[in-house]
Formats: sequence, structure tokens, C-alpha cells
Amino acid sequence: MSRLLEGDVGSGKTAVAATASYVAVKQRPNGQNFGNLQVAYMAPTEILATQHFESFIEYFSAKDGSASGEKLPINIGLITGSGCRKFPAKTIGPANGASWTTISRVQLLKWIANGEIPILIGTHALIQKTVKFKNLALVVIDEQHRFGTAQRRRLVRKDNIAPHLLSMTATPIPRTLALTIYGDLDLSLLDEMPAGRKQIITEIITPNKRAETYEKIRKELKDGRQLYVICPRIFEPDPEKELALNVKSAVEEAKRLKKEVFQEYE
Repeated sequence: MSRLLEGDVGSGKTAVAATASYVAVKQRPNGQNFGNLQVAYMAPTEILATQHFESFIEYFSAKDGSASGEKLPINIGLITGSGCRKFPAKTIGPANGASWTTISRVQLLKWIANGEIPILIGTHALIQKTVKFKNLALVVIDEQHRFGTAQRRRLVRKDNIAPHLLSMTATPIPRTLALTIYGDLDLSLLDEMPAGRKQIITEIITPNKRAETYEKIRKELKDGRQLYVICPRIFEPDPEKELALNVKSAVEEAKRLKKEVFQEYE
């Protein structure tokens, strides 16, 4: 398989990747009646890799879809520049109740090499020469447009093997489209949101409706919901050093909203 999975944010790409990973690791290597195949899942940032690690833990939390909370017997590893983790932990941590444990990079690499970690999630650390798989069968690349061609090739051709490839993106780029049309990259589209997902509504608010909008926001805040505001820049520009564009900064907008609009919130 060499496939591009395209879907908007929240369309369920991670669930598809988790399902494909589960199917892969439940298979036995050729000619063996023991062991399992392995999956490498590469994400562009440590934050995203950690989120996927936690999502996979949740996905594999109940055996055969039961509500008992019994863990599936699948070890999951996380490798990033700042550290390594393993799920499941032998004992639940008393401090934070985490079901995973922090381990050394040396120990994790050893377990990967002998096949004890079927699913490994990580950042660019996955393509390092020290990361050696025993039976790599599936490579998943999330937000594949954020990796260079050479980086993707190094992971797919790791240890001189030819695993299945599942690339995922919400924003295809021209090279991706070219591979889809002219290359051997098949395309799958997730054009619907999962059942029960609310519709995302995008509106442009004109200045004369700003006060009305603030009141709607205030009502949502009183109901216990949250609001986040995105601004084009963090700080106000220095007019002596750069062109002072007429765009809002996050720092100044936060001060304005606190002082002029939502005085009741700190």
C-alpha cells in the first residue's frame, strides 16, 4: 500500500491510522507463529507526537470494544528529542495516574530492535540510524507536507525494507497532487465528519455587529464554555524597525478585551 489519506481537521484521520496500525501489529511475520509486525508513526512536532501517543493509548484502552477498560496487549513507544515513553506501564504512577512510564532511550531502542514495541510514535527521531526495527510493516506519516522528501524516503526505506505507507494531510501541496496523479500514490478522501460531530460555522463579523457578538460570547462564557482569540502577531511592531502594519497583536488585544469588554474576567 502506498496511499495518501486526505481529510479536514477532526475528520478522523488518526482513527483510521490507529485501526490500520492495529491490523498490522496483529499479523505474524512471514514463516513465524509468534511475534508481530511493527508500525512507525512519524509526526512533525513533539506536541503532536505526544498527542498521538495519548490517542493511541485511549484507542487501545478497551479490549474488543468492551467497556471493561481492559488493556489490549499492545506495547506503544514514544520517542522524541526530549525523551521516551512506553505504554503500558507495569504499575500506574502514583503521582499522576499515568498508564505510561518514562524509559531511557537505550532501553526503548533495544525493545524496538527485538520487536517488543509493535507501535512506535515519534518525531524526526524515528529516522535516526540508531532506531532499528525488527519487522517494520507500516509507516504512517502525519502532516506529510511538513517533512522533506528525503526525510520521508529515509523512514520508508529504513533498514532496506519496503513497508506499507500511509501518508495523511489536511492541506495537500502540488508535489502531493503530482504523486497522486502520476505516481503510485493512491488517494483516499475523508469528506464527512464522524457521527455526532457538530458543524463548524465560519462567519465574518462586521464592526457594527461587534457589540452583539461580544454579548453572545459573554453568554457562552457564563455557561462554562471557553473562547480563544487568534491574532496575526504576538507583540506590537516597532515602527522604527519594521513596517507597522495595521494588524492586531495578541498582547494588546488581550489587554483591550480585559479592560474594555470582559472586565469581569481576569
